[in-house]
Amino acid sequence: KGLMGEIVKHYLATSALLALISGAASAGGTGRSGQNISVLFETGNYAEISYGSVSPDVSGTALGSSSGDMSKRYPQLGASYKLDINDQFSFALIYDQPYGADVSYPSGTGYIFQGSTAELNTHAVSGILRYKLDTGLSLHAGLRVQTLEAKASIPVLTYTANGERDTGVGYLVGIAYEKPEIALRVALTYFSKIKHEMDTTEILGGSPTNSVTSTDTPQAVNLDFQTGIAEGTLLFGGVRWVDWSAFE
Repeated sequence: KGLMGEIVKHYLATSALLALISGAASAGGTGRSGQNISVLFETGNYAEISYGSVSPDVSGTALGSSSGDMSKRYPQLGASYKLDINDQFSFALIYDQPYGADVSYPSGTGYIFQGSTAELNTHAVSGILRYKLDTGLSLHAGLRVQTLEAKASIPVLTYTANGERDTGVGYLVGIAYEKPEIALRVALTYFSKIKHEMDTTEILGGSPTNSVTSTDTPQAVNLDFQTGIAEGTLLFGGVRWVDWSAFE
């Protein structure tokens, strides 16, 4: 029991560190959950809920004035459920918040954008089916239903914008190889882009304008791996590629 507790503590600590690194490396800090599907490979029926509170500290200067800390604390929620249908088929339902932004420039700093705010919120639910072959290989695929909404305010320009919540659908496909006797698993998963068209109201100097804002959350590829290197010791990690060049 004590050894398992230590393994869990080290696992959680390393996972948290990897999450911070991946978040910092993503474009504009908008990538948040990493679209993790590891619950699909848990043994037996399984469920989990996760909660995190992230408090970034971001500041800069322009025209000789400091912005102050313009990043807001935000919560990060997740939940997942995995069900074995039979010896070959299993199903997972995953909720995550894949992309987001919370920006708020303090007032009274003299900074050109003081008082400006911006928010981007997404919520996604994925349904994934997995099929296990006798060779250690398995295939997985599913659909993702995602909502996106955004708003912004720039007082120096007397400008506000509000993009109403929109729902889009994408898909994921992947392949994995496992060798349980050495706790080896390598999984490759592709996530499609998801298109959104938000009904948007902009106000500039008191004049409202209605339009549709089109944007695609980007396609991505996750490569996850783990292997046992000694009794009670697991080496794991992952690489994630996101097509930020196509995200606006």
